[in-house]
Amino acid sequence: MLPKYNLKREEIFITTKFSLAEKNNSEHTRKMVDESLKNLRTEYLDLVLIHYPKADISKNNDPRNQENRKDAYLELEKLKGDHFNIMNTKYDQ
Repeated sequence: MLPKYNLKREEIFITTKFSLAEKNNSEHTRKMVDESLKNLRTEYLDLVLIHYPKADISKNNDPRNQENRKDAYLELEKLKGDHFNIMNTKYDQ
């Protein structure tokens, strides 16, 4: 698509988003980012969003949610993204 419109990669901003897993979020995060890089055919992402501050099947008050967010966040710091954020959060999460 970039050559078709005579664009360079650094001229566009690419965002991807994924949901947390119930466990193994470091591995899950790495897998989701790698999958996005492959699907988008790019070497880096400008923004990575975590869809919600818990896994889809976890209850809101599950004590593992905080650890899962932390694991995903720490893994994102290591990976190929310039910015990352967790969507749909409240102050008490």
